[in-house]
Amino acid sequence: MAAFVAMLEHCMAERNVSVEVFYPARYLLPRGTKPRGFWKWVAYTDKFIIFPFVLTMKSRKFDVIHISDHSNAMYTSFIKDKPSIVTCHDVLAIEAARDMIPGWDVGFTGKNFQRLIFKGLNRADVVVCVSEYTKSHLKKLGWTGHHIVVAPNSLNEDFHPSERSSIKKALGQAEMNINDKYFIHTGSDLSRKNRLFVIKVLNVLRKLHAKDNFKLLFVGPPMSEEMHNYIKENKLDNFVSAMQDVPHETLKNLYSGATGLIFPSLYEGFGWPIIEAQACGCPVFTSNRQPMLEIGGGGAIYIDPMDENAAAIRISEALSDLVSLQKRGFTNCERFSMEQMAAVYLAAYDSAIESCTCRKKS
Repeated sequence: MAAFVAMLEHCMAERNVSVEVFYPARYLLPRGTKPRGFWKWVAYTDKFIIFPFVLTMKSRKFDVIHISDHSNAMYTSFIKDKPSIVTCHDVLAIEAARDMIPGWDVGFTGKNFQRLIFKGLNRADVVVCVSEYTKSHLKKLGWTGHHIVVAPNSLNEDFHPSERSSIKKALGQAEMNINDKYFIHTGSDLSRKNRLFVIKVLNVLRKLHAKDNFKLLFVGPPMSEEMHNYIKENKLDNFVSAMQDVPHETLKNLYSGATGLIFPSLYEGFGWPIIEAQACGCPVFTSNRQPMLEIGGGGAIYIDPMDENAAAIRISEALSDLVSLQKRGFTNCERFSMEQMAAVYLAAYDSAIESCTCRKKS
């Protein structure tokens, strides 16, 4: 989310839009204290009592208030006299709170919090969704707000193919060499990211292509115990590794050297790694589900994220024509430009101002 805010701030500044970014802060909760037990209620005081007051005061000097993270959409109720926009990145937590996502349990407090978020989305003058998929699901949930548009994310950094020397240096940090053939996965350790599945796919691919000696590199949190157990049981210890806290330049180099990105996510709001990889010339193999189909377009190969054998065979079939897949990837990621995203947001700001003016008159 920080990357999105920084990207949007830069994007608007280039178009002479004055922007000030501020966040819900710790007012009473001591720095370094985890919001558990008593301190959880202190954190709630910061978030739901003190910050709304601060937001109301600060909002007076702005023409539009843009809530860049939908999980803060409940703040629209505190800026009723100002035009408000909310960027909706996904509705997964709202769906989970309504028991619509199997295996994702949400407690009583969480369900009430998601109700507040949904009400906030309804109150916004404009909701900007990052994909058509997110927009359609928000409407299916019963959204009855004023205006809704889609502004696909653009790349939040300069992603492009790297030189061989840069790839070699990055692989050295991963204790790999330039001649290694490897697949990459980027993302968190949330269950919906389906990381164990990626290892299962590798296991099948290694049997289908024994001579290639494929490896797998995770860029993200350390692997889970379940992942380690599978690696040990299938004797993959020397072929699967993980890197944490990877800077942008290193990530770009790792994408550039990879045989492909395997991104078998079960649920997403957008799927940034798809276009990041494509922009670096890294072939993309991702889930045959939305919004991956929408974001990957004609530049990706789609796999069943629940069947590692079928997925491995699909990837295997594509390995003979990776150059064509790279070219299609380059073409696809051109759809996600900063210029296109900026145009939608600038129009959304104008629409929010007009909507707020009409609301006041009525």
